Amino acid sequence: MYNKIFWRLPVVILITLQLSSILIHALSSGYFTYQKYNNSHDHHPLMVYLSEIGQTKVIEIFGKISGTDCGYGFFAPNVRSNGILIVEGAGKKTTPLFQTHEAQLRFDGFVGDLINDIIPEKASSNQDSLTTKLQDRYNQLLLKNITLSTLQEQGIECDNASLTYAALNVPSIEESQLLSNAEIEVIPMRKLTFRKEINK
Repeated sequence: MYNKIFWRLPVVILITLQLSSILIHALSSGYFTYQKYNNSHDHHPLMVYLSEIGQTKVIEIFGKISGTDCGYGFFAPNVRSNGILIVEGAGKKTTPLFQTHEAQLRFDGFVGDLINDIIPEKASSNQDSLTTKLQDRYNQLLLKNITLSTLQEQGIECDNASLTYAALNVPSIEESQLLSNAEIEVIPMRKLTFRKEINK
């Protein structure tokens, strides 16, 4: 009986610390991010107290070891903001269009897998392995096919076309309240150009 209690106690303590760390970091980070967007400095005493607990050495060290110091990111550590693909040809700009939300989500996931090979731009080297070179060529073909398919589906005919991956900078709540003309900023990250052979 005592052996069972001896082994269960550390497990209970560990689970309690784990859940407490996730809860504290998630609540405090979400709350203070919201306050920052609203430019509010009048913080609730309970949230200030939770933030102070989260900054104690025990919780801080445990959070770094367990990975729970990233708040909600603990449940999805690799989630990134979706960018946008901009296809340009014959002086017109467009993006790949889909009939269903599911198709759009699948495409976003597919593009996400290519991002690490698109950004940053890498210069080819003689020291690159054959696998790396083949992967780069394969990625180029995929991106060229996306560009060609998008232009064909939207009836745009051209000899030269480009594909740009851009990040979106969405205005904060404060900026939207202060500026009536606040717009989403499109930040180009990488541009690929496909020339005459695109129509061959």
